[in-house]
Amino acid sequence: MNTNIKDVISIKYGDWAALVCARLGGNVIVLEHKGRDVLVPLVDEAQLKVNPYLQGSPILFPANRTNFGKFTFEGKEYTLPLNEDWSQCHIHGFVHTRPFTLVEQKENEVTLKLVYDQIDEWFPFMCEVWVTYTLDTRGFTQSYIIKNIDTRNLPVVFCMHSTFVEPELFVLPIAMHQQRVDGRANGKYIPLNAKEQKYVTGSASKDVDVDGYYLASGRETQIGDYLYSVSEQFDHWVLYNGRGKGGFICIEPQAGMVNGLNYPAPEGHRVVEPGKSIDFSATISYNK
Repeated sequence: MNTNIKDVISIKYGDWAALVCARLGGNVIVLEHKGRDVLVPLVDEAQLKVNPYLQGSPILFPANRTNFGKFTFEGKEYTLPLNEDWSQCHIHGFVHTRPFTLVEQKENEVTLKLVYDQIDEWFPFMCEVWVTYTLDTRGFTQSYIIKNIDTRNLPVVFCMHSTFVEPELFVLPIAMHQQRVDGRANGKYIPLNAKEQKYVTGSASKDVDVDGYYLASGRETQIGDYLYSVSEQFDHWVLYNGRGKGGFICIEPQAGMVNGLNYPAPEGHRVVEPGKSIDFSATISYNK
């Protein structure tokens, strides 16, 4: 596993191996199976300056776009920083930029924690984010816990920007397309077009422009030789592959809608009460 990234944590089991970097948002920067990259690896930190979301499986919270950076939650309006100029949206939150703390490390498992209690302009709610990465007979499992340590309710839209090495074929269980106007989701769902219908039965990614937000019709996707199975909280999928020219495909399980902070719970977002938490998990397994 070649990388120039410092301060990495190595875990192994059988044919699986992974490198995790706590200081880079707790991201799994390398995932290999039988010596072959499953996720696009982070080899050099210069890659993050080009695009911080296209290596490994960055943690997105609050996930995806919030139109004009504004949302109203329980009668109060909040403003997030605009960090995507072309769409005038806030995108992907703050967690992928923050250093995590190592809680526990085993040969095949690592647990990290982020305590967000100094509220800044990125997100005005206090919370903890826990992540455990495990390699075992199932393959690679990602487990997440978001705990509300504030005195107010916590709105949650959560996603992993899982960036897979481009397969020959992928299959994705989706039902409807969440419509966008000028890059901003408007909350309306429209039927899948002919190209998107092929995603459900099997589609190539190379040289195919794959990009969209989708209502899920299932929680297991086939990506080449691998299955990606996610927990019941994930009710949407997001797809992106750099117009089919980048050698990757992002297949992103998401809990809540795009611009979900501006739509009612539970469809738009989840709500976590003070002292409570919400769990998410996903497993990548070999299926050839």
